[in-house]
Amino acid sequence: MGQLSTPRVALATALLLAGAGIQAHAAKLILPALDVAKLANEDMATQGKRGVPVRYGIEASFKAILPQSNEWQALADGRSRWVLDVEGQQGKALELYFDQLRLPAGGELRFYIAGDKAPRQVLTDADNPANGHFRSNLMAGSAARIELTVPSIGVTNTRLQLASVTQAYRDPVVALNQLKSGSCNIDTACSEGDAYRDQIRAVAHYTFTSGGSGYVCTGQLMATGSSGDDVSAPRFSTAHHCVSTAAEASSMVLYWRYESPTCRTPGSAASGSPLSSGVATATQSGWPW
Repeated sequence: MGQLSTPRVALATALLLAGAGIQAHAAKLILPALDVAKLANEDMATQGKRGVPVRYGIEASFKAILPQSNEWQALADGRSRWVLDVEGQQGKALELYFDQLRLPAGGELRFYIAGDKAPRQVLTDADNPANGHFRSNLMAGSAARIELTVPSIGVTNTRLQLASVTQAYRDPVVALNQLKSGSCNIDTACSEGDAYRDQIRAVAHYTFTSGGSGYVCTGQLMATGSSGDDVSAPRFSTAHHCVSTAAEASSMVLYWRYESPTCRTPGSAASGSPLSSGVATATQSGWPW
């Protein structure tokens, strides 16, 4: 829904690598335009309906976007680098899904918001997912850059395949909390929360994809009575109308500690106002971990 064109890849030359200060070839992925007005009307029709999760984005899927042999840039230090620019249309944020990810020893995968010198997220071979699947954090804006740098001898041992990108046409956490936050709510930073710090830390907002759309819900970790099991195989409880299949569960990205850092006076103009998703202090990609 809301997609007016299909994704396409074009080769752009002489692009400045974020934070690297060198010129290189970069592949470019241009995402479909979104009909934001149509999406807003669809969301209005389901807003507040029981059992309907809050939609925030549209997923663009493709067969495979992966490094080609002629797109690697040889660096002076014996490493090779591949760069992909992702350009969305009217989006407020991007989430990237890789159905293959395995970095060799010494490899790095960096995610940049367009125009930033510091990466938003950095992965190394220590972060290789057991199942080879990975979803990035939401990156603000409609454009992002991926930089893959590996020892040149490790190029053939690198697995990286981008399978889809979700364009957020609204902030997912703000969209959810606009429906549920009220000025009478008490922030977790307030003293009333002191007796429930463990429970507060167990709550997460999360995004997931289903049927070509991105949604947002909340859930919480559940204690089993066995601390060993809670660490080795954590249980996360959420509503069935949000996640009900293994595919949906595997697409989850959890945002922990989404909370106001200060205690806002209940009943005040500030209290209950939705916070940006950027206040979350930690994330986790995919389930199981």
